[in-house]
Amino acid sequence: MYPLTFRGKVSTSFEENQWNLALKDIVRVGIPPEFGGDSGVISPEELFLGSIINCYVGTFKVVCKNSNLFFETLSIDGTLIMDKNEKGKPWMKQVILDVYVSDFSDKDRLEGISKVTQHNCFVHNSVKSEIIVNLHHL
Repeated sequence: MYPLTFRGKVSTSFEENQWNLALKDIVRVGIPPEFGGDSGVISPEELFLGSIINCYVGTFKVVCKNSNLFFETLSIDGTLIMDKNEKGKPWMKQVILDVYVSDFSDKDRLEGISKVTQHNCFVHNSVKSEIIVNLHHL
């Protein structure tokens, strides 16, 4: 099964502030307004945050399925905090995930399932950013 390969493709010119990223579908990406780009595009920062959120969701669902646990809804509000590192360079310092789970089948196991999810989420394990998960049972 491993190694796995995932591919994407992009092309642009010097003058363009937006370009297409081809993954499974075309996504309009570019430089965010905070760095002099246009609004209305998905930025690298948003893709980074989206990757972390998506990995948590997918891993959580697999862990629940493998544990015979169920939930009604799972939603996540994610926040990416960018700052400057010790060398004065911008970096993705911290990601905060507010995870909301409703009608979890075994409330006593929810925190443990979240910890297993965090431990097994390969995107989380691949970044230097601090990832904080705030778990909320609804």
